[in-house]
Amino acid sequence: MCGSSDAEPELVRLTISPATIDRLTVATAGLRRFLARVHFAHETVPGLLPGALYQPTEAFNLALARYEKVWMPLLASFKSSPGDGAEKMRLAAPLDVQWMHHLHRLDPDAYRADCDRGFGQIVDPADPFLVAGDGLPAEDSNAETAARAAWRDAAPAWPFDLEDALRDYGQRRGFLPDNRTSSFDSSSCNMVGSATNQGGFLWQVLPEQYGDAAFVRRACERYAMLVALWRDCPGEFLVPTYDMDLVWHAHLSTPRLYAAELLGITGRAIDHDDSVNDRTPGAKLDVRGARTRELWKRKYGNGESYVRKGAMWRGDPPDWYWTCKFSHPVVFSAPGPVVESLVETLESAAWNGRAEVVRELLKAANVDVNKAFNDGSTPLWRAARNGHFEVVRELLKAANVDVNKAGPLSWAAGNGHVEVVRMLQIGRASCRERV
Repeated sequence: MCGSSDAEPELVRLTISPATIDRLTVATAGLRRFLARVHFAHETVPGLLPGALYQPTEAFNLALARYEKVWMPLLASFKSSPGDGAEKMRLAAPLDVQWMHHLHRLDPDAYRADCDRGFGQIVDPADPFLVAGDGLPAEDSNAETAARAAWRDAAPAWPFDLEDALRDYGQRRGFLPDNRTSSFDSSSCNMVGSATNQGGFLWQVLPEQYGDAAFVRRACERYAMLVALWRDCPGEFLVPTYDMDLVWHAHLSTPRLYAAELLGITGRAIDHDDSVNDRTPGAKLDVRGARTRELWKRKYGNGESYVRKGAMWRGDPPDWYWTCKFSHPVVFSAPGPVVESLVETLESAAWNGRAEVVRELLKAANVDVNKAFNDGSTPLWRAARNGHFEVVRELLKAANVDVNKAGPLSWAAGNGHVEVVRMLQIGRASCRERV
């Protein structure tokens, strides 16, 4: 029966071999470094704005053209020539191009269809997360040298470095360096939608636990347990936690290996759909997430909890995430990580009106309900400013809430949130009575 097993949990985890777990551990760490490099690319690439590769900007459109017209035909030419193919080489792709390749691979069915139509076969990356051309040295200088030489031979008029490519694109008034055509395109995949969805993914895997090798390896083992559920529950839409999801994305980075390994374990291809993001109660993600927890509990009992610290949804990314006003995650270490992560989630929950999340977070004794964020706002100010009546009511229940800090009443009044204003006035009176 789906979700039940007579096997011990330790044996179930080995549905993915220890060697594959080792490989995925390295790939997962590499993926997180890559995501950080993309997120902070504007710091090292003049002319690139923060988040420009997450939206259909000129930089995004240029990156997509570079990926479709230069990089993928280049990789395919290695596969069609004598030797082991590009997947046996280490080539450091331009960062924007590698980002496009990553987005495309996250939709395995679309990637397979586009590769089959363009090249007659799946084209694996030369190295899924190795990058260059963004103003920083590549992790492998030989791979950068090889990639630059291959790029120069394939497309001498197209600059390799992103800064040069952006400058050239601007000087050409949005025209590409030449009129080359390619049999390949990514039309089966919603690349813009994927970029928009993935732009906030780093926020979910930002906690410092993800910089710990033991945490990441355990995430790979938990992903193996998810694969076992896929095998046993072929008709179910399963929702991974974020540590499992990060590993899944890393696994997807090598398309042929992913397809072969999942087919060998589950007997079928497992597609990946990152467009399911609606967390409204009763929506697909909410319903299937509850079902996944039920099946997980049924299969693994008390041996391994589905819920894991640092692996659950942290709320929508706050403003300071998009403006990159935080330390690079490779060195990210907030003081008091438990307190900090809870407060960051409280910030997002208050801003987005998620009263049920606020209610649960306030049960934690170490949450500072009055903490001011980078812009000086507090959770109460954010909820009042946006007119989230239920969230304001939950925050006012906190014994030590400061009703006046950051001026939530004036902001609620200025934005016309009459019911919130009344609630805050009641809250002020209640606070005076407590004093």
